[in-house]
Amino acid sequence: MVAERCGLSMGQFDMLAELGGTSGMRMGDLSRQMISSPSSATRIAQSMEKKGLVVRRRSETSQRVVIAQLTDEGQAFFDEHFLHLARGLKAIVDSKLSVEEQSQLATLLEKLC
Repeated sequence: MVAERCGLSMGQFDMLAELGGTSGMRMGDLSRQMISSPSSATRIAQSMEKKGLVVRRRSETSQRVVIAQLTDEGQAFFDEHFLHLARGLKAIVDSKLSVEEQSQLATLLEKLC
């Protein structure tokens, strides 16, 4: 798979895609954007922390809220690889699904968000 070529799982790629170019996101919001359970998002964030790509910190306004954001290294990785990875994923989707099927998939995924 395309993401694995850069040493990322699909979950890690998804997190990278959501956090790239942002100042960070609340973990709860991030898990919803990733269509993932909070515990899965936490495990993915932990694995990305070990790679030095993500840092998690408590919110300045609430100790209950945890913010995840890309480190400088994570943002550089995003900037270097994301467009290439996204194009690779698009090629896979284009080869497997018709335009109509892609439209149906997009509609269904929007319902989940």
